[in-house]
Amino acid sequence: MTMMISLTKLAARRRRARPALVIVGNGMVSYKLCESLVERGGHRRYRIVVIGDEPRPAYDRVHLTQYFKTHDAASLELAPRSWYEDHRIALHTGRRVTRIDREARHIMLDDDTTVHYDKLVLATGSRPYVPPIEGVDEPGAPGSPAPPGIFVYRTIDDLDAIAEYAKARARKAAVIGGGLLGLEAAQALNELNQQVHVIERANWLMPQQLDEDSAAVLEQHVRQLGLFIHLGKTTTRIERTGDGLRLHLASDQTVDVDLVVISAGIRARHELALEAGLDCDTGVAGILVDDELRTSDEDIYAIGECASHRGRVYGLVAPGYEMAEITAKNLTKRFGRRAEFTGGDLSTRLKLLGVEMAVYGDYRGEDGAHVWSAPGKRRHIRVRGEHIIGAAVVGEWSEMGQLRIGIDRQRKVTPKLLQHFMQTGELWGSAGAGRVMRLPDRAVVCNCKRVTAGAMRVQINSGCGTIERLAQCTGASTVCGSCKPMLAEMLGADFAPRGAGGVSGWRLFAGVSLMALLVVMAVALVAPVPFANTVQTVMHTIDQLWRDAVYKQISGYSLLGISVIALLLSARKRIKWLSFGSFGWWRVMHGMIGLSTLVVLIVHTGFRMGYNLNFYLMTAFLGLNLIGAAAGFITAMESAGDGAGRVAAFARQWRPWLTWGHILLFWPLPVLIGFHIASVYFF
Repeated sequence: MTMMISLTKLAARRRRARPALVIVGNGMVSYKLCESLVERGGHRRYRIVVIGDEPRPAYDRVHLTQYFKTHDAASLELAPRSWYEDHRIALHTGRRVTRIDREARHIMLDDDTTVHYDKLVLATGSRPYVPPIEGVDEPGAPGSPAPPGIFVYRTIDDLDAIAEYAKARARKAAVIGGGLLGLEAAQALNELNQQVHVIERANWLMPQQLDEDSAAVLEQHVRQLGLFIHLGKTTTRIERTGDGLRLHLASDQTVDVDLVVISAGIRARHELALEAGLDCDTGVAGILVDDELRTSDEDIYAIGECASHRGRVYGLVAPGYEMAEITAKNLTKRFGRRAEFTGGDLSTRLKLLGVEMAVYGDYRGEDGAHVWSAPGKRRHIRVRGEHIIGAAVVGEWSEMGQLRIGIDRQRKVTPKLLQHFMQTGELWGSAGAGRVMRLPDRAVVCNCKRVTAGAMRVQINSGCGTIERLAQCTGASTVCGSCKPMLAEMLGADFAPRGAGGVSGWRLFAGVSLMALLVVMAVALVAPVPFANTVQTVMHTIDQLWRDAVYKQISGYSLLGISVIALLLSARKRIKWLSFGSFGWWRVMHGMIGLSTLVVLIVHTGFRMGYNLNFYLMTAFLGLNLIGAAAGFITAMESAGDGAGRVAAFARQWRPWLTWGHILLFWPLPVLIGFHIASVYFF
């Protein structure tokens, strides 16, 4: 009993002895840090405290515009409060940190309470940038009330205020800022039945992401939706006119509206760090960090939009997530080399105002640029040497997934492929199909969550058989969603994303494969058909199939011809003009042709295995069909969708081996058939 009490006291003492890790900020990057710490056991090593100034747990800002449709804040939550409780993370929402005392190693909250820290992570994010405009205070700044009718676009509370005001008294709205966030705000206002004006000081939309020509294609789409675009215009003053607002532009133009949303960019929230004496980058107003994401105080880290790394503040979620993972590694690493952040991926793919866009790698620059355009579409790729290094795309393109992977791996692009691209707008076409399936395990498929191909294969083999379940298991595609096509390809090129139905024709394919298995077993096990003892029986007429040389040649060459036709499935994967129709039904056709070869084989041999060379030929042919039928059945089960459950997971493990076995057993056949034909005619 005394020993039990001592152990309990020892455990309690150890819990109290755990160092305190305090995370200031509760946005997407803060949650990613918590998630990464939990994955590495950091919640058992540290007493983790998270403090956020918004009244709710971390939520998905990337899909913030969807809130206008659902008005369900919980649907945007990255994790409920119970998740934090389950992992012993103390989450405090609706609280603001006012000061960092580095000597005392504690932070002070807005109610004058203090929280001790041993390690501190600043994930304070950013605030909306409000340009100097006469008649406008700074809505969204701490302690600054928003002027009536003027809003920023950053939080769920901002969206609630915009929606309430729009429904009550607004019919016309203006968005100051034509960048990514500005166009998202314009889309939200357009869905609220507002007449929308977009005012951008640059000469084209999304100047941080797109070149002028690509932006022109986007602008055409946006104008067709009824939005009014004002480019190269700066808003200098906003005045009130009765119940409305009048925007004065630098060109002496005026725009009368009822509601204004300012979405002109972001600024890092570095005030706490600055007041605490931490080094900050005055150029981009971020907290200076080294490659290990530590500030000038080695016990304080900064990640996400508040951090300035090598002179850059990243406004995208993917680099923030990478920072979070690296910080989690360094906080939990006891020995060995510490992880380093060398720069973030600025690739972006999104669908905005109904227009699909993507920017990958280093596409800016005239050298190596190749552009294909059509009405409503523009595809700009950049090649250095013979390797693709960047692209900017406006409009749908089926090769988006292949494109991103090709740029990440600097895939070779030959002059012939470039000529094909300039003529058709397609770069790899069917030659690039399956590229995701062949990625090495370490290759990153989802940039936002840094999910590798290997991690996805592990989950697929564990039974995650739909895009939705694979996304849930790995987190891939749950941020921006741009890698969903690659998830589909990981699950099979003809995979049905709705999940339950499976690949077209899978049931018939399974049935044909089972029949083929039975016929192979019959040929191998059933005794040969005996020859007739007398010419007066019907059997004598039948056995002419095996006695008469003409009949033998007819059945033999028919068997050869049908076998050649079966090769069309392989040709369909490689010859572009054969790529019509569903691949699922092509597989069914391949299985039925294989079954027909077995039927003709019986007609040709009468269940006789033969001797010497003929025996080896029959064995190879039956082995080919046996493994092919088994591979067919396994593939059908893999393609069955959610209904196959664990069977699909088992099938997914064995299908590649059986498929390769089927292919390898084919190669001896041409040689054996050649010797067989030669022996008939010459020996």
